[in-house]
Amino acid sequence: MLGKRLFANGRNAWARADAVGFFRRINPLVSTPGQGCAMVIRAKYRAVLIPLALYCVSGVSVAFFGWHAINGERGLKARAEYERRIAGLKTELDQLKAENAGWQRRTALMRTDAVDKDLLEEEARQLLGKVNKRDLVIFTNSASAP
Repeated sequence: MLGKRLFANGRNAWARADAVGFFRRINPLVSTPGQGCAMVIRAKYRAVLIPLALYCVSGVSVAFFGWHAINGERGLKARAEYERRIAGLKTELDQLKAENAGWQRRTALMRTDAVDKDLLEEEARQLLGKVNKRDLVIFTNSASAP
């Protein structure tokens, strides 16, 4: 009975499967005649579309992570920007250290037992706005001053 299954038109299922080449993968004894063709086509589509979808998903993920590795918050371009900012801050730090050293030197002169008279006189004139009677004072127009 297994080898003698017939279609509705009376033809032998195995004979038709041999005549049509793409039915060889499907056992005609367990499938109907219209079902076999659709299954083969779906299998061919799956064989092509599933790897294509996997390649597309992996390509998109590589592109996403690659873009963020270059342009992201911690990417290569951000690293170059950080290095430029660090260089600018180092020059500013050097300037501030030089200014601090100057102020340290001036305050050290005032802290000693013998205060530097010139420095004391300069500070007093700036704070009090007074001048010595032997000093020559020249008034300039504030608009023409640099």
